[in-house]
Formats: sequence, C-alpha cells, structure tokens
Amino acid sequence: MQTAAIYLPGFHDCPLNSAWWGEGATEWDSVRSARSLAVNHQQPRTPSWGYYDLSDPRVIAKQAALAKEFGIDGFCIYHYWSAGKRPLRKPLEVVLENPDLDLRFCLCWANHSWFTTWKGFESPPRKLMSQTYERHRALRQAHIDFLLRALSDERAMRINDRPVMSIYDPTPTSELSDFVDHLRSEALERFGLDIFCSARVLEPAHEVIAERLLTIFDSLCLNAGVSLSKQREFRTCNGPLPNLAWLAKQFPTALKTDRLRLLYWRLTHRSHHEVRCFDYDKFVQDYLRDYRALSLLHKGKIDAQLLVDWDNTPRLKNRGSYFGNFEIGKLGKFTRELKSAVMDSNPEGILYINAWNEWGEGAYLEPDTENGLARLEAISQA
Repeated sequence: MQTAAIYLPGFHDCPLNSAWWGEGATEWDSVRSARSLAVNHQQPRTPSWGYYDLSDPRVIAKQAALAKEFGIDGFCIYHYWSAGKRPLRKPLEVVLENPDLDLRFCLCWANHSWFTTWKGFESPPRKLMSQTYERHRALRQAHIDFLLRALSDERAMRINDRPVMSIYDPTPTSELSDFVDHLRSEALERFGLDIFCSARVLEPAHEVIAERLLTIFDSLCLNAGVSLSKQREFRTCNGPLPNLAWLAKQFPTALKTDRLRLLYWRLTHRSHHEVRCFDYDKFVQDYLRDYRALSLLHKGKIDAQLLVDWDNTPRLKNRGSYFGNFEIGKLGKFTRELKSAVMDSNPEGILYINAWNEWGEGAYLEPDTENGLARLEAISQA
C-alpha cells in the first residue's frame, strides 16, 4: 500500500484568480479572514510556516522532506485544464522543472467547471470557467502532451510499474471514456507507458455507478465526501409541499449539468444560514462501512481516502460546516482501522490522504500553531 497526500496548488499568485478576485488573490485570503462561529469552533487556524508561496521551489522542497520524514510516499497534485487554460499551474511546473526535487507525485485532474462558490461570497453563484473536455481530438492534444510530460517523469507514482493518473469527477462518462482511451494509446505509442487511470466516486449511489465506471477506469477511490454528505440531510417536505433542496439532491450526478449544479447549490445554501456541526465519530463509522461494502463488491479495485479533518467555514463562513468532536487521537484510530480495511481488500492500491494543505477546508497535515506536527505524528504512528 502506498500513501499519497492530496495537494492543493492554490497558494500562489495566479493571473486567473487575480482577474476574478482581485490582484494577488490566493487561498490564504480565506484562511486569514476565518473566525470562530460557535463554541469550541477552532478558527482561525494559522500555519506554523507562515503564509507561504508555492511558486518558491524551496517551499515545495520543505513540504516534500517533511512528508517523507513521516512516511507519506508522495503528493497527489490537483491539475486543472479547460479549453487550453491551466489555472494554478505554477507549483506543478516547479516540480517538473526541478528534477532534483525529491518528491514522488501523481496527478488528479480536477475536471469541474469553476464557480464563485470557491469563496462562497455570491448567491446566486456565477460560472467563471466551463469544463469543455475539448472533444475535438486536435484541440485535446496539448492537454495529452502535458499529461505525458508529467506521467513520464521518473518520480511519478506507479502501481505495478504503471504511472497513476486520477480523475476527480468521472460521471461525464462519454467524454472521459474517449479521453482516457486517447491518453492511454498515446502513452503506449510514444513512451511505452501503460497508464493506470483511477477515478473518485463522489455520490452516495456509488454501488450503482461503480460497475459502469470500472469498464473505463482501473480503480475507483471512495471519496470521503460520500459519507460526510450523509450528515447533510434535507427534509423531504416543507409543510404539504416537497422540499426543493431535497428534490434537487435526488438527481444522480451523471444527470447534473453545470446549470443543474448551480440550481442545486442555490437551493441547498438557501436552506440554512447557520454553521453546521458534524459528528466525526459518525463520519468514521459511515466511511468504514461504505468502503468495506464497496470493496466487497469490487475487491482489489477500490482505493480509500482518509479525511484528516473538516472545516470549510473559511470559505463559506456561516454556510459552512465543521467537525465538532474531532480529536487527533481519533484520527490515529481511524487511520489504523482504514489501513487494515485497505490491506484486506486492495493492498497494492493507494491510500489517499485528504489532505496535505487544504487549509480552507480544515483538512491539512502541515504543522499549525495550535497542534504543531500532531496530525502527521498520529498518521505516521498508525
């Protein structure tokens, strides 16, 4: 079993972010402005290393060294691409342009459209950039060329000598099936590489879609949000009428166009105006049960995702949510139980850790001023 910590490249100056949010806007803006919204709600959270800049190779080298010291095999770096645009590109370019940087990595193509929900400031939200999938083969070639540049790197994480590439949202299956076939054929023809393609399962109806997805992808990763979403339940009715937020939630992901996703966001976020406090113990129980059930159906093809912690109020303010009873000791116990489940069902796969540096969602392993290295120590010991 390998471990890969999910890595967010949003902590540097990006021209698109500057155009959308103001000059020099980064993920740190939300983190710095976070405030405690309830009793025992720990905000703001402050990185021990300060508000670093990921365009600096020395910062990435320091992160890589710390991860390696605590037994994390590599980073799963989010990669963005749509219609030839690559937001947040600099950290991955730093890695690829510095072959002496001791960092193993894999890529996760975050293939979603971009909305103003990133900072939660606007209601209704606006779409900033559409995901086009570049259906025309010639237009797709630049994306394929970039991916092969990364996947052919000697530091790329591999499963059975196959470089690993994952897809965030696999449900646009017709577009992605063609894309994956194109990527695999070019990798084999030009580099002699057999690409290992994985995808995340994002919806509670994972049993229904897994069979279809495994005809396209080599493995699936059960996203932690599947179990977390079980604590975001909506009433079926508002008085005598159906609750529109509940009705929107019933749409399968595969049927949700960008327009429907916007409608869903509007309905669900109008339904509450107070921060939600989630139960960490319930989440752990739900996730372990969901993972074991899906692994039983598809043994050897299901990867797991370890959620370190959760608090997205820096981004969404009082419309956000957080774990009210999280403790670092519980994280160690969860890690041990999940590792045991993975070793039973898919020992050659990857355990994805969410995340290395998702500060805006409270999911990070990097040291903070409150707990230092305690999260890393708990996972390493487990």
